[in-house]
Amino acid sequence: MLLGHRIIVRTDHKNLTHPDTNHVSDRVLRQRLLLEEYGAEIEYIKGDKNVVADALSRLPTQELFLFDDTGDAEFPLNLRLIADHQHSDDYLQTQLRANSKKFIIIVRESVQLHARSDTATIYVPAALRAAILQWYHATLQHPGVKRMQATVRENFYWPGMDATVESLVHTCAICQQCKLTAVKKYGKIPLPVNTKVTPWEEVHVNLVGPWDVRFNITSVPGKATIEKIHALTVIEKATGWPEFIAICNKSSYHISILFDSEWLCRYPIPAKVVFDNGTKFTGQEFQELLISYGIKPVPTTVRNPRSNGVIK
Repeated sequence: MLLGHRIIVRTDHKNLTHPDTNHVSDRVLRQRLLLEEYGAEIEYIKGDKNVVADALSRLPTQELFLFDDTGDAEFPLNLRLIADHQHSDDYLQTQLRANSKKFIIIVRESVQLHARSDTATIYVPAALRAAILQWYHATLQHPGVKRMQATVRENFYWPGMDATVESLVHTCAICQQCKLTAVKKYGKIPLPVNTKVTPWEEVHVNLVGPWDVRFNITSVPGKATIEKIHALTVIEKATGWPEFIAICNKSSYHISILFDSEWLCRYPIPAKVVFDNGTKFTGQEFQELLISYGIKPVPTTVRNPRSNGVIK
């Protein structure tokens, strides 16, 4: 129905109007690519002018949170049930005996309850906390830590509530399986740009492997052995000339010897060498080798492959 028609999307999110926007969320990127299939034109308007879209989220609504007088221990939002458990809660009774000003008495639906004095939020006894959190987590469709903490805090209180909510969310099997937005992502390899480079000026090094390599034993026909090997990869940025050097030891000492004999002794000395933060490159031996040749060491930032995108 939409294909072939002119579509105009007006939004107060100005970043969407730029064609080279770098979306952090893969979900937003997929939505943007789907929208572009219809040839939609995205126009920016100020937030106070975006009244059509804001109307749905700013309509006046009634209070949705209601206490259920028919509840039981599995659905502990019954005010009388909470009041009964407050009388037997050790922490609350200890605070009351000490004449603590932390709690006050409030009346909800003709039921007297102990609540926090500064926020008037109902104190939840230890026996009911787990069931209340499970109900909130399921009713809100498995929210994140901050959203669930803010929602529960609007009506209830108990010591260490934030830590309890965080533990529940982090141990929820459904949340861990389905929610991947909180995972810290690796950097993205940058697109090639037209920059001036000089041959043999910049070299990138990295380590790959391990690989299982089979070696035939010549002295024993038909017998072979399998060994794990790594490879030192070296690429010259301007020409793209690669070198792959098999290694059996990943120490900084052996890497420096191989880099010296297989590259520095065969090709022009580069002005700088780019490498990651692995100990084989940040070790004393490899660093002393670069300094002895007057080469500038350029370590990349942690968990950011784009800074060493040539060799990645």
